[in-house]
Amino acid sequence: MKVLDWTKPSIADLSDIRNWLITEAGTSIAVRVLEQIRQQAEQLETFAALGPAVAATRRKWRVHGTNYVIVYRITSTSIDVLRIHHVRQNWKSRR
Repeated sequence: MKVLDWTKPSIADLSDIRNWLITEAGTSIAVRVLEQIRQQAEQLETFAALGPAVAATRRKWRVHGTNYVIVYRITSTSIDVLRIHHVRQNWKSRR
């Protein structure tokens, strides 16, 4: 099993998502969505190839029950969570 590695940009994305959700929808919704993101990311440790390839080294996985997508990379030892994006964002323009 590969290790899940959250990159600095993905951690910043989670913080932005948390802050926005608390402001717009409330703390309980923010907690639920962030927990869903965490659980879905952890599934990638065991099932890394779940998401379709979107570039030579990147894959994406839609977080069920939310409007968020995990963009990640599979390496020989880890699953690197690169970014977390809302489905309406143009995530391909952000690196």
